[in-house]
Amino acid sequence: NPDRLDLFGLYKRQTANLVLIYLAEKLLNPFGQVYVMGDFNAGYNQDLRTGLGALPLQRLTPLGLRSMWEGSAAAKQRRGTMKDADALIDQVWSPAAPESVQIADDITISDHYPAIATYAIRPIG
Repeated sequence: NPDRLDLFGLYKRQTANLVLIYLAEKLLNPFGQVYVMGDFNAGYNQDLRTGLGALPLQRLTPLGLRSMWEGSAAAKQRRGTMKDADALIDQVWSPAAPESVQIADDITISDHYPAIATYAIRPIG
């Protein structure tokens, strides 16, 4: 939330550092596929709607990565990976679209529901 500047600044720094880590990983393994996953604290739909340049969508898309939620039913239905919130903050960013995505909202051991993405991995070489 850009209205909470302290947290927004932290999210911007985290995203900038993530980009550096991704680029370093690609340098170490230029022909490998790098997948970035985690709790991004920036919901996919909110990121898409606001278009703020410092958040994952604007920083990771130019690197050739795409969010697992892009074009998904969950994104269209305004579902979320957090209990009591519609934000898709738990994401996988990858070089290709997933075969399928789902939110395991029947697993309730955390305040986040597991976000599951299935990918067809191509062999390297």
